[in-house]
Amino acid sequence: MRKISIGIILLVIALASSGCIETGKGQAKDQIHSIEEDGLIWKTWSVWLVNDHPTGTPGSDNYYSAIYSVEKNNTQLIEKLQAAAGTNQTYIIKYKNDAMVMPWDYSSGVIITDITPVN
Repeated sequence: MRKISIGIILLVIALASSGCIETGKGQAKDQIHSIEEDGLIWKTWSVWLVNDHPTGTPGSDNYYSAIYSVEKNNTQLIEKLQAAAGTNQTYIIKYKNDAMVMPWDYSSGVIITDITPVN
């Protein structure tokens, strides 16, 4: 019984720490191809980027070089990304890498924190 209780406590701690353990951060210069809401039960946001070395041919699934996530409660950033999508404008995209992200919180472990247009 004691082992089960300890296991349940550890599981709750692991689930609660989703997106809380930052393992790195950085920035990239990319174009924002699109942003879409994914998931049937748990909705997450995926951002498709095209950087300076895409692969494949335009329009194919492998052309877009990166898929990042956005915090689903960050409506201001989601609106900025929606306005920027498909404009062919290059942006400085600030992001963080998180460990132990759960699929109901993020679509990937790389999470966009801000975007700024490159002039």
